[in-house]
Amino acid sequence: MDEKFSKLRFREFAKAAAAGVIAGALALQPVAASAGTGAIEVHAGQANWFVNTNITFSTTSSGWGMSEASLHTVSGTRGDAYDGVLSWHVFAGAISNPSGAYVSPGGVVSVLPNNPPNNPSVATTITGTTQVIAGLNVSGQLYFSASKAVVRSILFLQNPTGAPITVNVENANNLGSDNTTSIRATSSGDNPFTYPTDHWWVSCQQSAGVCPAPGSGLDPVLTFAMSQAGAPVQAFEVSGGPANGSDTPYWAYSVTVPAGGTQALMVFSQLSDTEAHAEADALLFNTNASLLGTDYLAGLSSPQLAEIVNWNLSGVGVPTLSEWAKIGMAGLLGLAGLFSFGLFRRRQRGAGAS
Repeated sequence: MDEKFSKLRFREFAKAAAAGVIAGALALQPVAASAGTGAIEVHAGQANWFVNTNITFSTTSSGWGMSEASLHTVSGTRGDAYDGVLSWHVFAGAISNPSGAYVSPGGVVSVLPNNPPNNPSVATTITGTTQVIAGLNVSGQLYFSASKAVVRSILFLQNPTGAPITVNVENANNLGSDNTTSIRATSSGDNPFTYPTDHWWVSCQQSAGVCPAPGSGLDPVLTFAMSQAGAPVQAFEVSGGPANGSDTPYWAYSVTVPAGGTQALMVFSQLSDTEAHAEADALLFNTNASLLGTDYLAGLSSPQLAEIVNWNLSGVGVPTLSEWAKIGMAGLLGLAGLFSFGLFRRRQRGAGAS
């Protein structure tokens, strides 16, 4: 399996990614991310994310996804988060190597809105162009939260034919924590990670003690959420971790896309500065109600949410920006009403005393 997880360090190609390339990626229309390296840098949610769009050499971790990331908080900077993660592969049959890795052909992507990737207070969405794999029209989307160092990765599978198509889809990862990888928490509340019982986990680059140790300069604490309990599609294979001493977890789903229809798979990854923060935030992936309290599903329509087969999001509505504005206004009006009522009562009491 080792050859499937050749390490992909951002320093191998960062110098080749010209500033003009990143500036060009700000346009609303599709742009060429990079001619030689296929890399875009995004600043969002206290993190810098380095996105692969079309790396010119082929490894499991060099497809669409993150080659690297760093976390920037008041407690300091923690870099070297990944050696290549959230890479999608689509197989017409059994999972094997090499495979059909989604890369967004030519490195062409759309970046929305037009002010990132240099504004960390604004969420960023990167959408890749369509690539035909195993008879399906495949496209990827990455969303970077503005509120937390969270990335959402979705792979859309559209069937243009008149018959259903079944594929195996793998999500491949190299955490970069090598043999010091330590699983610190799982969704079932126990350790180690077991599947299908667990659907998210927290890992750290430290085999013992507080993670990360103060002043250690170790990698960020990582969280991965791969599915939701009870969703119609679950991973049928989880290999290479997540486990202590192993930093190359990958998992595979079997998806049947109906004739003329679309199905999608969604996973999340988060960077945290401490184990305690990571474990507290990971609970947000447990329920739809807690997810809706974040911006992690922002930008997805109700039909798109219904297409995601490894989460239970059918019928869930995500407020639009205008609806959030109305909710905020209603809250302000409610506070104003309570304040006015309190002031009125105080005046009544004052009048009675006189």
